[in-house]
Amino acid sequence: MLQRNVPAFLNKLYNMVNDPGSDELIRWSDDGQSFIVIRHEDFAKRVLPRFFKHSNFSSFVRQLNMYGFHKVPHLQQGVLQADSESERWEFSNPHFQRNQPDLLLLVTRKKGRDPEDKETSTID
Repeated sequence: MLQRNVPAFLNKLYNMVNDPGSDELIRWSDDGQSFIVIRHEDFAKRVLPRFFKHSNFSSFVRQLNMYGFHKVPHLQQGVLQADSESERWEFSNPHFQRNQPDLLLLVTRKKGRDPEDKETSTID
């Protein structure tokens, strides 16, 4: 499923999460409001290269952050779960939802600071 005027990253992400063949490593949450990456090292080796030109999980997370995705914290017996090898990484964005590819148009990339703005106050 390809949406016009939507950045390639978001189309690839949506297709990756929707792909039933990769559900053991990445899938929608039960409510469809977020997605979950299981065993991120396996995910990086086996799934990322099928959709992107790399297998770097940190780069993938950086891209998610750039598009306003947030990691969902998980509580276990009232305590935040510690990072571990088997950790589930869950990410959400209000406009990234199961069966709603039309919302992808509303996911926007964060704007960087304009380099022109940095020194304008010091120029006479």
